[in-house]
Amino acid sequence: MKNSIYAGNAQSGKTTKLFNLVDKYIEEGSNLFINDLKGEYLEKYESILEDNGYNIVKLNLKDINNTIQFNPLLIAYDYYNKGDKVSCDNIIDTIADAFYKSSNEAIDPFWDNSASNLFKGIVLYLIKQGNKDNINFKGIYNLIDDETIINNIDKDSTEYLLLSDIYAAPKETKGGIIAVAKQKLSFIVSKEGLNYYYEDLTINMDDIVNKKTAFIYVNYENTLCFLNNLIIQILMYYISKSNVEYKFILDNFDSVGYINNFDLIISSTEYNNIDFIISTRNIDLLINKYPYLKNVSNIISV
Repeated sequence: MKNSIYAGNAQSGKTTKLFNLVDKYIEEGSNLFINDLKGEYLEKYESILEDNGYNIVKLNLKDINNTIQFNPLLIAYDYYNKGDKVSCDNIIDTIADAFYKSSNEAIDPFWDNSASNLFKGIVLYLIKQGNKDNINFKGIYNLIDDETIINNIDKDSTEYLLLSDIYAAPKETKGGIIAVAKQKLSFIVSKEGLNYYYEDLTINMDDIVNKKTAFIYVNYENTLCFLNNLIIQILMYYISKSNVEYKFILDNFDSVGYINNFDLIISSTEYNNIDFIISTRNIDLLINKYPYLKNVSNIISV
């Protein structure tokens, strides 16, 4: 049955139910993405996955010595170099939305939308420059207020269209847009440990769709919501393009934070081989946040 939600209070046994499913999926040889808030899936399953011949990918925000680096900007760069500019643009849009798209409709969207365009223009500029060492969040942060780059950009290009109006705006408006753009990025670039995870891409992305894979994402509750948003969406996009089967296990989903376009992501599983297994403490709040989930027929009370 496509997509499942396990609903119950804390200590009701939701994770135990999901453990049982993981056991079954490993036996079947299914590809897995696991949102592992507490690190308990990694602890329980790493050796089991190894014994079952899995390609294990660990993005572990709790242990810098036991992790990959995952720079999604380099995924966009790879798409661009392969000539797939549509996918490149989609990845850039997804990253920009994770930083700058707000779920709060009361906030004036002008500043975030403008900061998003500034971010996307800088990313495209760096990708076309082709120096991979600069295609990271710190590289973007350092260029955002450098108006001179506009002189080096083709006036017919997308990046010129995105940047020219911002750099030509009145001083206070321009300064406000730049401040918003840098403030969101500073959450990563000002923290040396966190920035490390997103400086490089140390996995072959083709392996996660061509090999039997378990991608385990060990993260923190609530404080890194926009990164959860980013990673889940990027992997969902990359995997769905290959049309391979994957089980996305989102335990403790209440603590993941708001995922942009999650209703669209869930509805798209009708047309691909991705299956979501979600646990929640409050099914009503979850459906209020993502109305499409009311269409999930397999809701299990625990």
